[in-house]
Amino acid sequence: MEGSEQTRRKQILDAALRVFARDGYHKASIRHIALEAGLKSPPLVYWYFKDKNELFEAVLVELAPLLRQIADIAGSMEDPPRVVLPKIARAYLDALKNPDFERLFRIFLLEIGHTPEIGVHYMRNGLLQMVDWLTAYFRRQAELGNIRALDPMVSGYAFVGLLGSYILGRDILQADSRSLPGMEAYVQGAVDLFLDGLEIRAGETAVLLGLASTNTSNGGEGGR
Repeated sequence: MEGSEQTRRKQILDAALRVFARDGYHKASIRHIALEAGLKSPPLVYWYFKDKNELFEAVLVELAPLLRQIADIAGSMEDPPRVVLPKIARAYLDALKNPDFERLFRIFLLEIGHTPEIGVHYMRNGLLQMVDWLTAYFRRQAELGNIRALDPMVSGYAFVGLLGSYILGRDILQADSRSLPGMEAYVQGAVDLFLDGLEIRAGETAVLLGLASTNTSNGGEGGR
């Protein structure tokens, strides 16, 4: 595709993002998108996209450059998880703060029940590529002895799930900000939880019990 055609295609995609986010999938029309893009003739849109459904899929794919370029953000597969995972989490959560994305993603969640292929395109061109990179990363880190040799694909999906739950509360459900931790606090807590786990190991139990005993003892002394 020549430069001028690439520019026109990007112009249509940008306009479609604004129209879909503003009007929703069903109310959006090719004519409205063409007007938003500054096109004199709405049929020009069909030169680049077969129909509205294909255009909507293309917009979703355009919103996932971060997911496709995760390796560039994260750095080397040799770098330790305490360095790599916070980078991924911050970049992912920052990129998805786009207000148009928030509105469009709500539309996507509504439409996926009626048009499952939309979800397939989004997963294949965005989320699955991120999971694939994480799977390879966790496999390499296990080889290096930095993490336990658990199923790397499960680990990839689990980490993405930790980020997705925050996005769901912040951007989709729009929970009261007082009920959500700040992004940096969440990133640190999520990475610690993911790498350390919740299970108390044998060596830690005695320490924790010892702390509890000390606290109880101190409290008792203070009451005397």
